[in-house]
Amino acid sequence: MSGLTFVDDQFQLHDRGGNTVNYQVARQDSVGDTQYNAWIAADGSFIIMERNLTDRNDITNKYVRFDSSATFQTEWDNRTGQTYLEYNELFT
Repeated sequence: MSGLTFVDDQFQLHDRGGNTVNYQVARQDSVGDTQYNAWIAADGSFIIMERNLTDRNDITNKYVRFDSSATFQTEWDNRTGQTYLEYNELFT
């Protein structure tokens, strides 16, 4: 079964290359009405989520994903300038 499963501060990404990849929370930050969360896997890949809280009745979550060739700290430092996508767009 493919999909995303959240468990506390970690999640699993299923069927990525036929494997289940476990991500653990690595960073969290808030900038105004926007929250950022980053999760990193043992293989060095990582995902940053941008949660927009401007309209508390319509909270949006968008994501950017990186493989292990990216540098986590550099991409996290640039989190406010990333291009975030809907979850289903990460895999197209």
